[in-house]
Order: sequence, then structure tokens, then C-alpha cells
Amino acid sequence: MLEKSLYETTQKIIEDAEDYLLNTKLNSRTGRWLHRQLLAPLALILFGSKEALKPFTKWGAMAFIFLLSGSLILKGTHASIETTQTVLLAIIYGSVPLIMFAAPSTYIFSELTPNQITAISKSITSHGVESPDKIDLIEENLKLAEERAKERIKSFKWLIGTCWALAILITNQLNSLTTKSESFDLNRTLQNNFIFLTSAILATLLALWITISYKRATEAIFKAIKYSLLEIRHSLIIIEDKNQPRN
Repeated sequence: MLEKSLYETTQKIIEDAEDYLLNTKLNSRTGRWLHRQLLAPLALILFGSKEALKPFTKWGAMAFIFLLSGSLILKGTHASIETTQTVLLAIIYGSVPLIMFAAPSTYIFSELTPNQITAISKSITSHGVESPDKIDLIEENLKLAEERAKERIKSFKWLIGTCWALAILITNQLNSLTTKSESFDLNRTLQNNFIFLTSAILATLLALWITISYKRATEAIFKAIKYSLLEIRHSLIIIEDKNQPRN
């Protein structure tokens, strides 16, 4: 049996990492291929959205607990409505910095679990990547693959920006033509502009959110592989240390 090329091995490692992070449990090659082509895009967006929403979810839970506690305390003090509202608003806004300036250890590892890294490490070694030289080559290939993924995300951002600019341009042109019409109605024009711009803003925000979610998921995949390669290096160092003769 011919050994896989470095290019094929890198591709397979990325595919395996995608399967582990998206929790894909399909054994057949056809099933995995169909999942990757049809379902994985949505799964990536959902995965990225979940990660992007974690700070907001944490803030919501924290604010709810603080508000509930504050309400119970204020209820016992018979404070005025104005005082109660001021304190509760302070609690809501005061909890924001706790999320914004959270300790790095509370969020930089939140996308991945130790079990996922262990599973991906085993998958990588199953492809014959078990030496420092091979790991170096895989890392070089991985850089090229990651750069390609980043270029796609950049193209999404440019597309969104272009569509937004076109929406503004079209609105201006339509307004210019409408004002020259004999049946020009200012209120109707403003209403149409408001509806159009509101729709454009919502569509832009949705497109940005999808792009950000996809970006977070893509970054998580490459981070998982990088962490796993480091775990393999660490294991090799441990084995080497054990094999060294002791004085």
C-alpha cells in the first residue's frame, strides 16, 4: 500500500478535526462526504454562533443573578422607586466589565475540550505523523491551508461591504430620480427609504454574524490541530526523556 502524500495527509487531518469538533459520527466515506458538502456549512455556522454568543450568555446569566439578588435586598430596605431603578441599572451595566475584562484563562480555551484535543492527536498519529520532522512539515502545510481559509473569509467581508455600498448608491440614485418626478411625495419617499435601509441593515448584520460565526468555527478547527500537534511533540519529549539513560 502506497503511503499518502503530505498534501493528502494534511487534508485528511483537517477533515478529521472537522468531524470531531462538529461531532460527526459517520463511518462510511459517502456519508461523511455528503455531510461535509451539505450539512457541515450549517453546523460550522451554528458552532461558531454558539462560541460567539458565550460572552453574552454568561453576561445574561450573571446580570439575572445580580438583579434577582439586588431586588431581594432592596425589597427589604423599602427603598424608593428611583433608588431601586438606579441601583438595578448600575448592577446591569456594572456586570459588563466583568465579561469584557474577564481573565484570559476563562475564555481562551472555551472553544475546545481536552477530550477533543486527545482524540484529534490520536487521529493525527494514525496517519503516521509521529516524528518531529513530519510534524514540522504538517505545520508548514497547515499554514498554507489556514491562509487559504482566511482569504475566503476576507472575500466575504469585501462582498458584504460592496453590497452595502451598492445599496446606498441605489437609494441615492432612486431618490434623485424620484425628486425629479411630477408625482414626487416626500413622505412616501422617506417611508420607502426607511423600509429599504432597514432591510439592508438587517441583511448586512445577518451576513456579518454568519461570517463571524464561520470565522470562529474555522479558527477553532485550525487551533485544535495546532494544539494536537503540540501534544504529540510533548508526548515525544516524554518518551525521549524516559529512554535516556540515568546516571
